[in-house]
Amino acid sequence: MAYVLLTGTPSEKRPSGPDSFSREIKEELAVKVKSKALEINLADYHVDVAIDAKYSTLQEVLSKYYGLMEGLNTLLKELSHPYKNWRFIVSETRKYSLEYFHLIKNHPKGPDAASLLSDVFFNAIESDIEREVKIDAVDNLMLLLQKIVKAASFMLLIFYRLNREML
Repeated sequence: MAYVLLTGTPSEKRPSGPDSFSREIKEELAVKVKSKALEINLADYHVDVAIDAKYSTLQEVLSKYYGLMEGLNTLLKELSHPYKNWRFIVSETRKYSLEYFHLIKNHPKGPDAASLLSDVFFNAIESDIEREVKIDAVDNLMLLLQKIVKAASFMLLIFYRLNREML
């Protein structure tokens, strides 16, 4: 059976008197809620998930950043899971595609990684999920594309200036 354990925090001063016993009980309350339905539901949806090999490029691009890898692997497992939590996926993909774009764009395989991240947003948009999550996916995709265009424009400007100076 599945249990939920609720505990209170003891107070610094415990009053004496007729109410003190009930306050102590409330403060140190431990309640076990039994739920056979929860247990069955968790067992039905528990799947050992291996990260799909197509995401190895993302792992490679961010592999030098140990602090990011645990969260990235959690995201990639969720992406590889048969029962996807799209709200989590869209939120986390936003983080990796926007907040860490500077790490992605400077890696030789950065364009491939950015393509994988944009595919996640496209897949979310095409999936049968809540409208609100789809809207977030569209917004995040547009922000990612905007970052890509800005980065490409900057690199083209540098390339243009370098070529102009050489002439």
